[in-house]
Amino acid sequence: MKINKIYGIIRRLVSKPIAHLVPLNRKEIELLEYNFEFYKNLNHTDRKKYNYLIKHFKLSKSIKSSPDILLTKYHKTFLACVAVRLIRKIGLKHYDYINNIIIFPDKFETHEFSFKLDGVTGENGNLGLSWRTIIRGISNPVDGDCVITHEFAHAIDLKSGDFDGIPKLNSEKDEDIWDKVFIKDFQQLKYELKNLVPNISDESELFAYLSEFFFEKPLFLKEKFPNIFILLNKFYKEYDIEK
Repeated sequence: MKINKIYGIIRRLVSKPIAHLVPLNRKEIELLEYNFEFYKNLNHTDRKKYNYLIKHFKLSKSIKSSPDILLTKYHKTFLACVAVRLIRKIGLKHYDYINNIIIFPDKFETHEFSFKLDGVTGENGNLGLSWRTIIRGISNPVDGDCVITHEFAHAIDLKSGDFDGIPKLNSEKDEDIWDKVFIKDFQQLKYELKNLVPNISDESELFAYLSEFFFEKPLFLKEKFPNIFILLNKFYKEYDIEK
């Protein structure tokens, strides 16, 4: 796993200056404006930074598909737009452990699981996604169901060294707070969320599912689980909160 991280760091640093030289074309921008309300609402300055992040993401990751689906640069831009939303305020370094992204047309199988998957993030540096599930998630941007957000939340989780529901934080104090809210209260949170998300198997899945709600149903999360919302927002830095 350490080799994956080193490789990811090298690719991110090498591709960084190139990303400034290759802007998104007009067709890519129109595609994103049509499909993503959050992208359409970005101001000029934030849009410019966001476009750069999309290009940097695409250059620093290998994005391929299984033989039964044709993947174009527009598919990749589409995917990257959602993926970088999670790290636009905290940096692409949070995806260093992931180097290869594989797109399948529908649910797919792996050697590790005995059932078909919508998405999977592995310690081997690979991340797999079902295109059908991607489209399902994008079709309703406010239902708290987005496989790209879910799997890349796992990628963020992995940066700390393991799938444990605690991302890489800035201080021991932050880790203690996260442990208290996410880990020690895991069973209670699982119970409270059972009607919305019945299949939360562990703390890593909890973090991934709550990240989906954070980006797609923030007001719901803020109202029902204010401590979780505050903690996630302190990490992702996505929303400006009035003091």
